[in-house]
Amino acid sequence: MDAIILAGGQLDDSSELRSLSSDGSKAMLALNGRPMIAWVIDALAASSHVERLFVIGMEQRKELQGSSKRIAFDVGAGGLVPNILRGLERARSSRGHAELAMVACCDIPLMTVDMVDWVARHASDATTETLATVVDRPTMESRFPESRRGFVPLKDGNWSFGELHLVHTGLADREHPAWKMLADARKTPVGTARVVGLGTLLRFLFRRITVQGCADVFSLRLGASAALMRSPYAELAMDLDRREHYDIISGQLTGREG
Repeated sequence: MDAIILAGGQLDDSSELRSLSSDGSKAMLALNGRPMIAWVIDALAASSHVERLFVIGMEQRKELQGSSKRIAFDVGAGGLVPNILRGLERARSSRGHAELAMVACCDIPLMTVDMVDWVARHASDATTETLATVVDRPTMESRFPESRRGFVPLKDGNWSFGELHLVHTGLADREHPAWKMLADARKTPVGTARVVGLGTLLRFLFRRITVQGCADVFSLRLGASAALMRSPYAELAMDLDRREHYDIISGQLTGREG
């Protein structure tokens, strides 16, 4: 399968991470002597399940060449959802038919090839158009006790959404108006619930909905069938958003290199 890396994010001047990127690109943020996205590329390229990589949201960078897999760069279409659709279209066109592709954000540098392979193995028996990774609170806090991640409180526990998913490239032709609304609200649990309806909002507020129930609602409201992959790997939800996360992730990478 192909892998799409979303790399269009820009760091605001007010961001505590801005000084770590020469041009404000989040993907090119300096992390242990390399651009952050290079760690993500390495993990995906090392997987036997991945044939090609599409980096969406940035021009070709010489610092990112030299991978064992073919990498195509695309400046993107502006915005998270348009960039996802651009990546799906590029992947579908390259293969001549529609199938599942991996979609990863550029800010999960602790991802390893074992984690990529774990996600890829779910494709063989997939029956939905999207499979999203989620990580429960005990898994996250056991692995990263000082991360202070945000969680969505549901009937069957507290969950954090991962940043590596499987998405069918046939969705490239089927943008739904709610997709952008959900993308804009995804960092706020209540905002997410508002997108999917008042009934879901009430069930969410009173913790009467499970994580799989959320996937079922997303399928209905967003016009794309969805299922979940409950990840044993906290690293897939350990995206680098704050300085304290930078310090944790940098320390983890240093430990691996040592």
